[in-house]
Amino acid sequence: MKHVTYIHEHLNWTEWQWSDKKLLPLVSRVRILQGHLLGKLLTLGFDLNVEAQLDAVTLEIIKTSEIEGETLNDEQIRSSVARHLGLNNASMPTNTREIDAVVEMMLSATYHYQQPLLLDDLLGWHRALFPDGYSGLYVG
Repeated sequence: MKHVTYIHEHLNWTEWQWSDKKLLPLVSRVRILQGHLLGKLLTLGFDLNVEAQLDAVTLEIIKTSEIEGETLNDEQIRSSVARHLGLNNASMPTNTREIDAVVEMMLSATYHYQQPLLLDDLLGWHRALFPDGYSGLYVG
């Protein structure tokens, strides 16, 4: 299996730079492909679009958690995302409070990305993720 190199694994990761000249054509291509995909999803029907949303959000949460060193139950994440999207999740496993908190935070960040990020938002996410007020990490 090929090792993925994450940004924080590079020696100069805090001094990263990008080139608009190199990046913008790539971003433009992705947006065009995204438009094609969304257009195809619309022609296939709304249910498939919601299923695609379910798959995309579930995968995003799983991969983001992996970057943070967390291994979450994929089926519980999918069940929680389905419930938050208003889909029937009766046949799926029951979610934990921790899974629901992660899903709520990610959906909030994903669907409200154009709104300003306020301190109340960050504090709310923190309260949801750490109801005891602590992350479980201790400085010794």
